[in-house]
Amino acid sequence: MPVLFAVLLFGCKKGYDKYWSKENPKTGFIYDKVKNDPNFTTFAAGLERADLVKYVNVSGLYTVFAPTNEAFEKYFQKMGYSSINDVPVNTLFFILSYHIANNMWYYYDFRTRFITSQKVTYITRNNKFLNIDVSATDVFKVNGISVISSLQDLDAENGVIHGIGEVLVPLPNAEQLLAAEFSNSTFYRMMQNLASKQYDRFNSYDSDRDGKIDSVFYTYYPLLPAINTSLEYVSNSAPESQGGDPVFTTFLIPDNDVMNTILAPVLPGFENDVKKLPRLYVQAFLESYFIKDSIVLSQDLIARPKVLMSVNGEIVPALSADKLVTKDKRASNGVVHVINTSFPPSDKLKSAIGGIMTNPEFTDFVEAIQSANLLAAYTATSKAATFFAPTNVAFANAGINVRKKTLNGVQLTDAQFINIVKHHVISSNNARSALTGSKTTDYANNSLAFTTANNIVSVKSSGGIVAEVGAEYRGAAGVTNGYVYRIETVLMPASY
Repeated sequence: MPVLFAVLLFGCKKGYDKYWSKENPKTGFIYDKVKNDPNFTTFAAGLERADLVKYVNVSGLYTVFAPTNEAFEKYFQKMGYSSINDVPVNTLFFILSYHIANNMWYYYDFRTRFITSQKVTYITRNNKFLNIDVSATDVFKVNGISVISSLQDLDAENGVIHGIGEVLVPLPNAEQLLAAEFSNSTFYRMMQNLASKQYDRFNSYDSDRDGKIDSVFYTYYPLLPAINTSLEYVSNSAPESQGGDPVFTTFLIPDNDVMNTILAPVLPGFENDVKKLPRLYVQAFLESYFIKDSIVLSQDLIARPKVLMSVNGEIVPALSADKLVTKDKRASNGVVHVINTSFPPSDKLKSAIGGIMTNPEFTDFVEAIQSANLLAAYTATSKAATFFAPTNVAFANAGINVRKKTLNGVQLTDAQFINIVKHHVISSNNARSALTGSKTTDYANNSLAFTTANNIVSVKSSGGIVAEVGAEYRGAAGVTNGYVYRIETVLMPASY
């Protein structure tokens, strides 16, 4: 260890002297440097056209991988453009932002960071990642493209410039890939039931130069927090991370024939419209088809060198080559495969509550459980429970909005709302014949009282509300967590 440290220290000292001596003056900001260098005039014009000059010419510290004029000529020829002015501004902004890495990294810095912490990925201005290869002495590549040795380590007041012989075109993120190539996929359309939008400050800019920022939004999925389709990094405060590390998701998408078979008994209850499927059913269904934190290519899906787990913690079933209809569609933050098979329903869907997720009369009750943060607990197959499920009409008649947690327009506290929900749950399995006497609910010290007359079972809440115990619903065969009974009235407790 002392010998290794001495070698690293000597290498760092030599690098420090080389790159930071007074004999190596910086003389100008990044934009000024590339504008005045005959190798980079097209790149400079692109920065101006894409409104990126302000990011690299006054403040901050950046590492810029600058394509030469010849590199742009090759790009124009490949894409059918005559000049930089033919490239759509949004495309240019998207591409050139990818050439600007955060912080100031000379070859010496990249090499030292690789030796000390094996660092190879570097975040760019648009929150994508570059792959820097300095694994061997005097090797310097970005995304497999060699940095031109004579145009390496060009100093600027606010950073450093490395010349490259090709334009770096980033892969689309997973959301862009799915929207572009899988927009007709029933699976992706189901995903949109859970989609939300967030302002993207990194990629919003004044594209039409009217003095106003043209807002860009990225898509995320609050009920699928383990997957990332638009975001490409997670925060990390470790010094070597630059503040963030790349994240990846593997998508296993059943094709439309498979999806149509699965949804055939479900869709009629929702006007045969995928967009109207309950979001919690969609969440429970989709979770089986994502593998988080990794890019799993087709050969590993088949060979299985290790166990693969979906985001809901269940083992991804084995796949053979003939089950992969489309494979290895790469995104910058993931990979997409289309399969012609389905996976077994998740434990969540096999539970008693899972059994009513596709019943259009109980969507509010399932939402109430979700709003009370009890869904994971109440759909666990180890949870023994008996649920008394008010219909949607019952919630409306009681004046309860389960999404907003309001009662007759008045906001309930989280505790109040949770208590109301728990008053509908008994933590034991009770067949209809066992619904007798008084039974304590999950709302501590509050009980439900049962009576039977003329073969009709009635239930009375601690608040004096009476409801007939209606139809019975069960989970999948072999699932032990219970019974769900339909009721037409919300069982309000005496206090909450």
